[in-house]
Amino acid sequence: MISPSSGVAVARRPRLVFLVTEYYFFYAMQKDLAPEAIRAAFDVQVVTYLGNSSGKPIPPDLTVIDFPWRRSKSLVMALLRFFPEFLRVRRLLGELKPDLLHNIAVKPSILGTLAVWDLQTRIVNTLTGLGFLFLARSPIARLGQWFSLGILGRAVKRRNARIVVHNSVDRDFARDHFGPQNIHLIGGLRSEEHTSELQSH
Repeated sequence: MISPSSGVAVARRPRLVFLVTEYYFFYAMQKDLAPEAIRAAFDVQVVTYLGNSSGKPIPPDLTVIDFPWRRSKSLVMALLRFFPEFLRVRRLLGELKPDLLHNIAVKPSILGTLAVWDLQTRIVNTLTGLGFLFLARSPIARLGQWFSLGILGRAVKRRNARIVVHNSVDRDFARDHFGPQNIHLIGGLRSEEHTSELQSH
C-alpha cells in the first residue's frame, strides 16, 4: 500500500473483524479482545448492533459497523430467516475480507463461519452458554442443534478454527462434540493470542 502523503510504501496491517450481536457485549470484553496493542497491530473492525448500547464509547482507532441483527420470536421464524441473514453477513464480510474473523456467541459463529468458508480467513469462535443452548428437545430445535454442531465441528477439523469458552461446562461440552483440539478455556482471546493465531498460518 502506498501512502498518499509521502509516496512511500506502507505495510498493510492485517484486518481483524469481530462479529457480535450487541456492541455493549463487545464493550464489556474490549480490554481483553481489543486493547490498544491490538488496535495498533491490526485494522480492527467490529460488526455489531449499536442501538442498545447508548453511553458505551467507541475508541477513535476502532471502526464499528452498525449491523442490526434480525431477531426471531420462534425457531420456525429463525430457520426461515437464516438464509437471508447469511447472505447479509456474507456480503459484508466479502467486502471487508478479514484476515482473522472472531465470532462471538453461537449465532454469529454459525453465520460468520459459513460466510468466510471459501476465503483465506482464520476463524475464532467464542461460544457462551454452549451447553444450555442445546437443552431444547423439539424436532425443530434438534435440527438446528445438529446443523450448528456440524458447522462448528467441521470448522475445527477442516479450517483449523479455534473455539473459545469461558467455563468448564462449555469446555467439556465442546470437547465431547468437537474433540480436544483447538478448545481454549480463557477469560477472552487476548492480544498475544490473536497475534499468534495469525502468525501460525
